[in-house]
Amino acid sequence: MIQQKKYFQNLEYNDRYIFSYNTNVATIDHDKRQVIVKNWYSVTTSKHINYIANLLNYQTIKLY
Repeated sequence: MIQQKKYFQNLEYNDRYIFSYNTNVATIDHDKRQVIVKNWYSVTTSKHINYIANLLNYQTIKLY
């Protein structure tokens, strides 16, 4: 698990998932270069998801 100490204190991710405040909020699909979000989340959590997607240079896909 990689914690983003520089930008967000409560943001972590690994090779497969993004965690905001210890909650799994998105799935990382490396084959399609996408971050998949299944539910609506708060502004802060959305910033966390978009930050990691931008770091990876992946597209964010919202399924809600």
